[in-house]
Amino acid sequence: MKRRSLDYFLADPAGNITVFITSPVSREDYQEAAKELLHACPTAEQVGFILPDGKGGEKMEMAGLEFCGNASRAFAMDQAVKKGLFDQEIDVSVSGSGAPLKAWVTFDENDEEDVRGSGRVKIEMPLPKGQEELVIPASVTGGEEVTGTLVHLEGIDHLVLTGVTADKPLTDRILSWFYRDLAMDPPAFGMMFLEEDREHLVPVVYVRDVDTVYFEGSCASGSVACGCALAMSEDPAKGGEGSSAYTFCQPAGELAVSVTKKEGEIVRILLDGSVEVMEEHIHESREEGDLS
Repeated sequence: MKRRSLDYFLADPAGNITVFITSPVSREDYQEAAKELLHACPTAEQVGFILPDGKGGEKMEMAGLEFCGNASRAFAMDQAVKKGLFDQEIDVSVSGSGAPLKAWVTFDENDEEDVRGSGRVKIEMPLPKGQEELVIPASVTGGEEVTGTLVHLEGIDHLVLTGVTADKPLTDRILSWFYRDLAMDPPAFGMMFLEEDREHLVPVVYVRDVDTVYFEGSCASGSVACGCALAMSEDPAKGGEGSSAYTFCQPAGELAVSVTKKEGEIVRILLDGSVEVMEEHIHESREEGDLS
């Protein structure tokens, strides 16, 4: 076993701080590397790995192989900077999505030290696999029964709750109930606490394989889940046609979601928000171990 270093950079997609490791790391060592970098970068909430795609380009995998919309947007900015693809559409390959996603990167001028790319990234998100009502029993809420909307996305499920205040004891109870009592087992699970005004959102995300729970600065896939839940609950008199736009104000940033329906089904989802990617750094492993 040998000591080694890890090349990485930080990204800020709408406040959802992400570490991207660019050194080769085998999948069986993703958890160890992710935990080490999260410890080294205390502002970060999640870890992704950038690796060759076997076609002369790069792809991105999250530590739990889940899908993450914010990390996907940050990866799109990274790729646009590397390839000099200014203000145009690009395709990105990311974990949790069965096909490359289309993204549109717009650059801003930024003279801040250590920032190598700044602007906005809009990305076409994977369509939900479905959604259903889920009743949380009073024994879990600590009060009355609460009905939420469980939205199934690629690589992650999100439970959208309206008018419920987020706190750690409640999220711990919901997690235990969801995975143990309901025997659900998605690679990642989000609890989206949407306020009554339907504009302010507190996102909490659990990643199973890394065993982390974060009250996130913002959550892209969670914002999409909220948009889908709201769009599908709209007045049936509208005929199930057209687009609905939502902006969700979250603890560290805003994300805009556009949901298009046709014949009562969701056919397109766009997610838009700010992104910054930083210069690369080197982390020296604190413990003996070969992560490659």
